[in-house]
Amino acid sequence: NVQDIILNYGVLGNYKSTSLNNCNSGTKQNCSFEINLSEFNNQQITYWFEINDKAGNSIQSSSTKVFVDESAPSINSFETNVSGAYVNFKINLTETYLNKIEYIDYNEIRPVFKILCSSLKNNVCQTKVSLKDGYHNLSIKISDKSGYLLFKNITVFTDSKKPVITKTLPASNSYSNSTFFVMYDEDYLKSVVLTYGTKNSTLENYTSVNLSNCNSGKKQNCSIRLSLPSFENKKIDYWFTLTDIASNTASSMKTSITLDTISPI
Repeated sequence: NVQDIILNYGVLGNYKSTSLNNCNSGTKQNCSFEINLSEFNNQQITYWFEINDKAGNSIQSSSTKVFVDESAPSINSFETNVSGAYVNFKINLTETYLNKIEYIDYNEIRPVFKILCSSLKNNVCQTKVSLKDGYHNLSIKISDKSGYLLFKNITVFTDSKKPVITKTLPASNSYSNSTFFVMYDEDYLKSVVLTYGTKNSTLENYTSVNLSNCNSGKKQNCSIRLSLPSFENKKIDYWFTLTDIASNTASSMKTSITLDTISPI
């Protein structure tokens, strides 16, 4: 025969109470309260219950201490950097009572949440995870100990395989009409760069040029013809550098050739 249930809560010098008179009587019953604790935010409060029946009997629970957290996690900065098969995370948060930071990869056959960080160092979660090659749709879930949740969705691409350069032309110690050619294997090509300059010159005196319309795939080739009158009948060095979407790079051997662009008379 419950008459009312009283919740007492607060801190020393500032205790409050609220009561409910519609809680059910009987065995194994439960009753819940929802109250505004904003004035106690970021403080440790003490709470306990009193149950009174209609005959004037009462019982009091033991007291419990809890921290009040009325603030949801807030992201100050969110950085990702992909290196091959690894995704590096650096997440700066404002959150006093972090529970954990998790991620889920929806491109997996059976996606499940996995832990990135369970604590912060100077408000930062910094870690890395390894993913299979390809595109990944990730959801980052940040939870605190009060049950607040924050989500952030990102897409990343990982590639553990470097580009493979199978052939370059002109061949070493040959003569060239200033046409340069590279054959390669790379499924996720980002860029092809030709670097050239006078033989044995310092690196800052070399020139780099990006090749356009180079395709991704196996047994691909790409070429460029340059106008290099100042190098006529001179020995130059050249090499190619290929970069994929995941920032993996491969460079060919430095090759020495002689430029001869003038047709015989």
